Amino acid sequence: MLVAVGLRIAVASAAVTPPGVLLGPLTSRQFMAVSFLGILLFTGFVAPGVRLRGVAGWHRPLMFLATLSVCAAGLGRIQSLTEFFVRHGWYGVFGDFCGVVTFAALTVVAHGVLTHRLDRRLATSFAGFVVVCTAIAQATTSAGWAAVAELLLR
Repeated sequence: MLVAVGLRIAVASAAVTPPGVLLGPLTSRQFMAVSFLGILLFTGFVAPGVRLRGVAGWHRPLMFLATLSVCAAGLGRIQSLTEFFVRHGWYGVFGDFCGVVTFAALTVVAHGVLTHRLDRRLATSFAGFVVVCTAIAQATTSAGWAAVAELLLR
């Protein structure tokens, strides 16, 4: 239910945003990719996290990254943080996911320092998270997403 409502809201928000309005550096249709695909990212971590809740070591990293995936919008609204990522070129790679990717990376490092070992499941989940966040950020300005956005907004 949450996924269906979230996807519907992402599309409806883009539909009612006046033409020419920019959300950061993105048009409303481009920004819809962040919301729409971010919800799918959340689902992509929650579903296996719930399924693997009895498997030691997998549930926590998956649920942590699922929770973190929905924080992208909030962290993206911290102007000084966004300006920092733009200034250093990271915004071009991770887009609105810069904050959550950074926070997740710091968590992986902190966990390793505190436990004196690399948690392979956390690191593997983090690697998947980074790949998907990067793909979403790159998709926002692609012609492929523009075509999908047109279909969704009809």
